[in-house]
Amino acid sequence: MYYPAGKAHQMNPEQIAFYNIPTNLQRLDEIDPTGPTLFVEVVLSQAKICRRFPLRSKILETGVRDFTNEEIAEPQFMSHIALQDAVQFQGFSYRIISGVMFTERNYKI
Repeated sequence: MYYPAGKAHQMNPEQIAFYNIPTNLQRLDEIDPTGPTLFVEVVLSQAKICRRFPLRSKILETGVRDFTNEEIAEPQFMSHIALQDAVQFQGFSYRIISGVMFTERNYKI
């Protein structure tokens, strides 16, 4: 368990393109266990594996939060860990729009 540390850097287009490849995203912690922590703005497609309690939600005009397996057109913000889980356990495909990368991890909790 860790939390992000170090300086936050805006992800450049090359980094965004690299992490838009699902195998690179899924292997992030394998490649470098002490490596970066990502917080990304991402658009997710419809879930291929629909769960009874979906991962995604949106707030309706009535103010009610609606959990759905359907595609939501608006970008969402999440950590690379949440994005890895969305891809692995619900079969989402994704497109990272922008993001912030922390260069270090602090394991002292």
